[in-house]
Amino acid sequence: DLYEWTNRHLLSPEMVYYDALHIEKMRIDKKTYTYNTGTMLQANVLLYKLTHKQEYIKTARAMAESARNYFYTDNKLPDNYWFNAVLLRGYIELYSVDKDKHLLDFFINDAERIWNDERDENGLIGKRPAKSLIDQAAMLEIYARLQKLADDQ
Repeated sequence: DLYEWTNRHLLSPEMVYYDALHIEKMRIDKKTYTYNTGTMLQANVLLYKLTHKQEYIKTARAMAESARNYFYTDNKLPDNYWFNAVLLRGYIELYSVDKDKHLLDFFINDAERIWNDERDENGLIGKRPAKSLIDQAAMLEIYARLQKLADDQ
C-alpha cells in the first residue's frame, strides 16, 4: 500500500520522487532529493527479488536511468552526500540483479571528483569551512560501498 501511495502521489513526470505531501494543505512539496528516488529504486529491486514480477525490475531500470539523467548534471551529483548514499544503495541493489558495472560509473566519477576537489588540508570532505560528521560518514559509506563492489569483481 505504501509503495502504491508513494507512486500515486510523489512520482514526478521525470520519474524521480518529490519530497513530501503536506497533509494540512494537501500540497505536494515538489523539491526532489536523491534519497527519495534511491529509496524507491531499492524498493523496486527488493520487490522484484521477492515476487519475481518483471514490472518491478523494469521500473527500477527506467528509474535508474532517469535518476542519473536528472541528478547527475555537470558531471556531479547534488551536494548532499548523505542523500546520495541512499541513492547509491538503490543502484547497488539494482547492480546485484543486472551486474552492469557501467551502472555505477557516475557514482565512481563523482566520488573521485569529491575526493580530489572537496577535501581540505585535514582530509575532511565538504565545501563549507565547517565540516559535518554526517558528510564524513556519508562519504565513508559511499567509498566503502564502491570499494566493496570493486573488490567483489
